[in-house]
Amino acid sequence: MKLNNKQKELLVEKLKKTVPMQCYICSSNKWMINDTVFEIREFHKGSIKVGKTDVIPIISLTCSICGNMIFLNALNLG
Repeated sequence: MKLNNKQKELLVEKLKKTVPMQCYICSSNKWMINDTVFEIREFHKGSIKVGKTDVIPIISLTCSICGNMIFLNALNLG
């Protein structure tokens, strides 16, 4: 799901308060925020299960220098 402009603005404001300033791999402070909400699903031995399964929506941040990624729970971010 792509975020609209208002959602992106709210996300950036929220992340300014919660994201570590430095990457713990390379110590850079240059993060790219992906404006797409992804999901992580419960693993079922390689098969896809639709219906009663846990799904967690996530926002991903990527370090512009080393590529380290941080996943944040979109529900907790609001």
